Amino acid sequence: MPEYNYRCTTCLATFKEEHGMKEKLEQCPSCDSLHTLQRLPSSFLYNKNVEVEKVGDLVKRSIEEFKKDLIEEKRILKEEHHE
Repeated sequence: MPEYNYRCTTCLATFKEEHGMKEKLEQCPSCDSLHTLQRLPSSFLYNKNVEVEKVGDLVKRSIEEFKKDLIEEKRILKEEHHE
C-alpha cells in the first residue's frame, strides 16, 4: 500500500499514512480538525549507479529469445512429423 505525507494547515503537524490511492484523509490525527490536511509531495530515491536497460535493447533481446524459441519449436514439430 502506498505511503503518503500529510500536513495539517491548522496545527502544522506532519505525518505519514498508508492507504489506498483512491482514499483521502479528512481528519488530522493531532488536532482532530476536519478538511485541513494537505498531501505533500512524496520524495523518492534515485540511485544513478544502477544500470538501466534501454527499451530498444530490451526489445532486441526479447526478439532474439523468441527467435530461438521459434527455431526450437520448429525442430520439435519436424521431429514429431517425421516419426
